[in-house]
Amino acid sequence: MNSADSQVLYQDDVFTLTQADFCGIPGYLIVRLRTASQSLGDLPPHHAARLGELLTSAVTAIEKALAADRVYCLSFCEIDRRLHFHLFPRTTGLLEAYFEATGTEGQPINGPLLFEWARDAYPAGGAVPPGSPSLQEVGDRLRSLLG
Repeated sequence: MNSADSQVLYQDDVFTLTQADFCGIPGYLIVRLRTASQSLGDLPPHHAARLGELLTSAVTAIEKALAADRVYCLSFCEIDRRLHFHLFPRTTGLLEAYFEATGTEGQPINGPLLFEWARDAYPAGGAVPPGSPSLQEVGDRLRSLLG
């Protein structure tokens, strides 16, 4: 298995689910369609139904594997226009690191700012957030949970 294959947690004829290869946050997953769809509105109903099932299963697996307080689900499709989703775990350790780095403890959590900060603070190949298991360990847990 090459390094790209080791990032794949699930794949079928329409979707792939991979660990984000550009960020070191364990459990930060990308759901990609293997079609040319650029909008949810482009999806045939049966693909939309399968997408909903996959997103639900993936978020549940991330919550269990990491004890994530929240899993952000984002879809921008700006750099890569093909429809895809970022599933981003906000764990207690990550939130504490964010508060320490930004001095925002006690203020309402701004999910989009935390997301952008974490992507910059934890690039691929660098350190993981305090208290986080390794990418390999989380990948193994997620594969097991996803079946």
